[in-house]
Amino acid sequence: METYYSIIKISPNTMANDSLSIGLLLCDGQKYWLEFSNEKINVTKNLIGENAVAVDFVVRQLNSFIEQANKNLSSPESEIGKLDRELDIFLNSAYLNDLNKSSNGLLRFSKVAFLDDVINEEKFNKLFELLINKK
Repeated sequence: METYYSIIKISPNTMANDSLSIGLLLCDGQKYWLEFSNEKINVTKNLIGENAVAVDFVVRQLNSFIEQANKNLSSPESEIGKLDRELDIFLNSAYLNDLNKSSNGLLRFSKVAFLDDVINEEKFNKLFELLINKK
């Protein structure tokens, strides 16, 4: 199975086409990895002002979505309902690339990047630090 990631972005000013990278979504075929930068989320909320609650909503929904998708990966096929299986359709690399091309609202995804590596917690954290939480 392929390993790929996409950077999750919030666009505080869609007319200017600017964005701030707030999170990282990675899939290695065995698990979906998702992490957000609280610091970047707070900056984003300050930039979008009265719509700040939308950022919290997006983060909660994506966390819930990934949690359910990981349950699907670890459950026998017979225990997974039709709606749960449809989650996997939205998390494949082709669909994320489609989102990259077509999303023009508050939430955006970067073009998918592929990795030729086995991912563990330490590698994911290093990638997150490199791409999102640069120090």
